[in-house]
Amino acid sequence: MSGHTRLIVRDFRVSMAIGIFECDRDRTEPLLINMEVDVRLPENWQADSYDRVLGYDKLVDMARKLTSSGHLNLVETLAEKLAEGCFAWPQVEKVKIRIEKPEIFDDCVVGVEISRKRG
Repeated sequence: MSGHTRLIVRDFRVSMAIGIFECDRDRTEPLLINMEVDVRLPENWQADSYDRVLGYDKLVDMARKLTSSGHLNLVETLAEKLAEGCFAWPQVEKVKIRIEKPEIFDDCVVGVEISRKRG
């Protein structure tokens, strides 16, 4: 059987120091991170075995580590780092990362979305 499975992490809430202004280095702000990660099916998906799959916990742990590793200037940089982290797992074929900054403006939410394929 061919195909893929899409893992979804929705509205992962984190606070981190991010932004281009000097004041952004001394404070954290909330981010919402969404990841859609397309993975190849394991050879025997019917085995119902956790060690054969990429688990949500691994994606969330990777995102936690990246968002706690210090200040970044750009949300785009964080999105690229998250995509790169996903591709560390060989079964990942495609990722879509969306990061939103819900508190920058009073009347809207802003952010960035990237889509990347392996190879």
